[in-house]
Amino acid sequence: MLRVVVALAQLLLLVCRCSGVTSLAGVKRHADSQYPVCDVAINGSVCHSSGAGVLLSEARQYGRVAKYSFDSSGPLDSSGFANHGVNGDMILAAPSLFAGRSGAVFSVDDSPYLRVPHSPLLLHSSDFTIMGWFAIQQPRWLSRRHMYPPLCPLVLKGRLPTTHTGGNGKRVEMSPALMYNTTSLRLKVLLSTTSSGATAVETLDSNARLSLHVWTHLAVVRHSQRLRVYVDGLLDSTLLTVGLTRPNAEPLYIGGAPRTQTACRAPILVDELKVFNRSLSMAEVMAEGNAGVAGSEQGFVRLSCAHCTMAEGVRGCRNTAGYHFCTTRGLQSGALAVARQLGWYVTGKTAVLSQPNKETIQTPSSSEGLGLCCRDQMATQ
Repeated sequence: MLRVVVALAQLLLLVCRCSGVTSLAGVKRHADSQYPVCDVAINGSVCHSSGAGVLLSEARQYGRVAKYSFDSSGPLDSSGFANHGVNGDMILAAPSLFAGRSGAVFSVDDSPYLRVPHSPLLLHSSDFTIMGWFAIQQPRWLSRRHMYPPLCPLVLKGRLPTTHTGGNGKRVEMSPALMYNTTSLRLKVLLSTTSSGATAVETLDSNARLSLHVWTHLAVVRHSQRLRVYVDGLLDSTLLTVGLTRPNAEPLYIGGAPRTQTACRAPILVDELKVFNRSLSMAEVMAEGNAGVAGSEQGFVRLSCAHCTMAEGVRGCRNTAGYHFCTTRGLQSGALAVARQLGWYVTGKTAVLSQPNKETIQTPSSSEGLGLCCRDQMATQ
């Protein structure tokens, strides 16, 4: 025990010498949090091994105002802006998303949601990005759907009214709300805008369906009046809203929200949640979420249309530079596997449109189905 105390004392002295700090002070708790930020404050780096090694804080990604890795015992924000969670008793050790790494996740299972108090930087701009990994576990509502609401929240910045349309004239605050449908497992994004007063909410539905017991990377990107949803790094759906984003000063809720904590009781796992006060590019989102499409070349397939004719599908791919309407071989080379994983394609229920090769266009047909775009490098002879 004495050796441990001496070693800690030597480490603190070394820290002071390395960082130029002459005094150490405890940091106060977050104003609305039960978790202290740290026990020791140091204005600089931490040296070890007699100064041979240096411990530094992680690099700060441009525009990132919150990051929750959930690898510590509390819901701490590692972005450097101290947007820490208030309650975090549901931090559980769990297998990492990536092989060879250990970690923990935030688990919501018959427990309160995580609440992050509002701050001036937290989703208080017209442009934003929210992204993270989510997994729905053993949903009890599969056998008792009549007892559960049609929509349950994954992430919410704001508050949910009695009805999503702002019943009784109550002001709706959802900037944004990332919800999932308890029946179809499709996503729905609700966003408060300036289109028609205090109760205006515009919505965007996903084409993809969440898979149970599977980690899925989700991203909501807002740029000007364009709202986009990405699933596993791939652009899934987009909406041009009538109004602009109407920010709010409500807390950020993760894994649930007030008024739904008793009704939405499906166990949910959340990991590596990040919030940006800017819109991320498609390449940035793809780099974060492409690990969800295991074994597939990054960005080689995109969705042209979910229910369309051959002509509409080909037209949609022509409007996307660097892509063509998937050929039969392109579908067999992985495009169909990606569509099945994302829920775009359901075996026995979804018709898939294709053409023999890139140059030959089949005779237009009135039949509808799923249209996929393959990157030009995937073209076959």
